[in-house]
Amino acid sequence: MTLLEPRIAPPATTPAPPPPPAGGPIDPAIRADVDKYRQQYARFLAGELSDEVFRVYRLTNGIYGQRQGGTNQMVRVKVPYGSIQPEQLEMIGWLVDTYSRGWGHITTRQNIQFHFVQLDQIPEVLEHLAAVGLTTREACGDTVRNVQGCHLAGACPHEELDVTPWAEATYRHFVRNPISQRLPRKFKINFSGCETDCGQAMFNDVGVIGVTRRTDDGTVERGFRVFIAGGLGTTPHPALALEDFTPRTELLPTIEACLRVFDQAGNRDNKLRARMKW
Repeated sequence: MTLLEPRIAPPATTPAPPPPPAGGPIDPAIRADVDKYRQQYARFLAGELSDEVFRVYRLTNGIYGQRQGGTNQMVRVKVPYGSIQPEQLEMIGWLVDTYSRGWGHITTRQNIQFHFVQLDQIPEVLEHLAAVGLTTREACGDTVRNVQGCHLAGACPHEELDVTPWAEATYRHFVRNPISQRLPRKFKINFSGCETDCGQAMFNDVGVIGVTRRTDDGTVERGFRVFIAGGLGTTPHPALALEDFTPRTELLPTIEACLRVFDQAGNRDNKLRARMKW
């Protein structure tokens, strides 16, 4: 298996090898997500959920119906701030060999996705992902998407601070959070450790860059510069500086305040103009 170069998938008659070993006890929140997906899928099959209702639920859980039709699905796996463990990568490799076509894709938002998984196989795939602590929860839909982080966080000689703990805290704060389940449109957050801005804060709904400032007593305080309302697409718009310095203790409340303003004031009538940049 390779995540970078496609190859011919093994014939359908080739016996699938056993999955790699699990990474320990399953996170209770991920366990609940998988159980609920099984329940909702059963309700869909029984005719208790309409196609549209199940489609929205499926997308919120990172499962995309493919344009080729039939029951082909794309599975998008969240990899918060691009940090993945060896056993997780091994599991994804096994999944793309067993359920997909032998290769996957690393996205520009640090997700991993793979195609041509059949709809009735999705619960099995979610179970295997859960076994190594991975989830597809809110990888799509009008939610807070995968939280990105600088790929050199913790190792870059130029960083003002390692953004990893704050990216992790931001991911954990918003995933499954009731305030981020029915937004006007998707909401994207990036972290960079220095003004080189490898995380591309200028093109996200909230971009966070590590900075320092000198206090009145001469000591150096580490914190963040927060940018908001950036975006690309057909009408790109660079982000605007919200404030020059945000203390570390105030970062999460600041991001949440931005999200709440977007939730209340965002355009729910026209999805084409339903981003922070508008």
